[in-house]
Amino acid sequence: MTDTTDTIGWGDVDSPPRRLPRLRLNRRRRIALAAVAVLVAAGVLAWPSFRSWRADDAARQVQHLWERAQGLDNARVVALSGVQQKAGMLDRLPFARAVSAIDVEEATVLDRLARQAKGIRAWTSDVAAARGAVVRAMTAQAEALRSQATKTGAITVDLPVITGIDDQAVATADVASTRVDALAKKHHLETFAPTTERFHSASTVLAQLNRPTDEPLHLQLVSTGIDGVTVTDLDTGRVAVRRSLDTTDPEGWQPERLFGHSLVGSVDGGTLIIPLSPRGRERLISDTGIASSVGSPMWLLRIDSPALEAVDESGRSVGRAVPSPAGLNPTSMGTGSLLLLTNPDGGFFHSTFVPEFYLVRPGSGHSIKLPARGCAETAAFEGGLVVVSTGASCDYSNETELFDTSGRLVRTVKLPAGNVTNTFPITAPDGRHVAFVTAPTPTEPDIVLPTQVRILDTATGSWTTVDGSDGWQPLNWSSDGTTLLLQVADGNGFNPTQQFGALAYLRVGSSTLHSIRVAADLTNSLS
Repeated sequence: MTDTTDTIGWGDVDSPPRRLPRLRLNRRRRIALAAVAVLVAAGVLAWPSFRSWRADDAARQVQHLWERAQGLDNARVVALSGVQQKAGMLDRLPFARAVSAIDVEEATVLDRLARQAKGIRAWTSDVAAARGAVVRAMTAQAEALRSQATKTGAITVDLPVITGIDDQAVATADVASTRVDALAKKHHLETFAPTTERFHSASTVLAQLNRPTDEPLHLQLVSTGIDGVTVTDLDTGRVAVRRSLDTTDPEGWQPERLFGHSLVGSVDGGTLIIPLSPRGRERLISDTGIASSVGSPMWLLRIDSPALEAVDESGRSVGRAVPSPAGLNPTSMGTGSLLLLTNPDGGFFHSTFVPEFYLVRPGSGHSIKLPARGCAETAAFEGGLVVVSTGASCDYSNETELFDTSGRLVRTVKLPAGNVTNTFPITAPDGRHVAFVTAPTPTEPDIVLPTQVRILDTATGSWTTVDGSDGWQPLNWSSDGTTLLLQVADGNGFNPTQQFGALAYLRVGSSTLHSIRVAADLTNSLS
């Protein structure tokens, strides 16, 4: 068998190996290659500076996000504390809604800021540490805000409004602030300043709480204290008149009534008339006591002689003094033409003294005894009606009797629900309504029972019970008889830094109290 070899090529097996062609670069290519080499070398040398520049930018971003977080906390404090100084006890629910809404809104923004912070490339360890601290602080604050927002039942108008909600939020915020402050010098940051933020979720509620009243009243509030007299417009909250007292014994001052454009009160040694204008001069009428409560002229009882004297708004005498009715004492209630007097030698709450009431026209020498049934206790005279609290027991009154100016009994009305009263009734100037403070009949001596403010319609004898009025005391009616002013009877029931946080008003026809939100610089002493 013959082997056959296929020939696939031929050549000289002893020839030298073939050499690769040489790479030839022209001048332009050599320059380009050299430039690339230089740039690579420069990049290697410049990397630390580039990294530092990017770290500075990252530090600025972290600082800005922390400024936003701090700005949110500050804005929340400003928004809530601004209304908190004026909000009254009756504003608890709207204030709680405002706190909850703002808490949720801030927590939502903090979540977004925390996500942005996590997305920042730190470049250096110190920026990374600050970024982590800021994220933890924002997260802790957001959780605390949401927790507070769910507990509206515990939010009151004297809630401490602070930037850090709880201990965890405060602690993490301190760490974050320290970390961010440490970045400032190394990364060329500007001075830290919280941003200006604004909340929109509670704007409607905050606007309501910033108003003096829930509805326009077109009234002025006259308030008094040892610091003086202030007249405040209840539609705007602006102070119309503020003046100090010239009397040498302001603590002995006791306001009694309005007389024209003046406020009249008692001081040791006489009657003080204070014009409700900044520059009007006070007038002290020595050795007198106030014998009438409304109308003109005003009647004063001379202490040094048994005589009644009528004066005008300036304190000048009007006509001659007239003898005081023998055997009777003024009650400080009456008009310019008719006074309410009582039998002497006793007090309204004396255990053995039963008051008897008389209507007397000054100077006439004639008196009309009111035929009150049962045991009369207290009385009020205004609006053409004498309202006398009576009852079978002299300890508490469970009825009220209405008399006209002729002394005729117009109506007898029992207090509702078996309630009793031992406070003075407050009659509207038009005589249509009378405010009482009532309570259940005590079963044990010295027991404290919840009270209610009730409004009597004198034309029908029907009652309106004021909702949530435990502890409230009627003070006075507006001159048109449509609005009742009330104050919390217990001075410890409200924040003492809120001058008038315990004032409220009631509109005729309603059973709901509304707050009066004014902050006059006077002691909370009204009459």
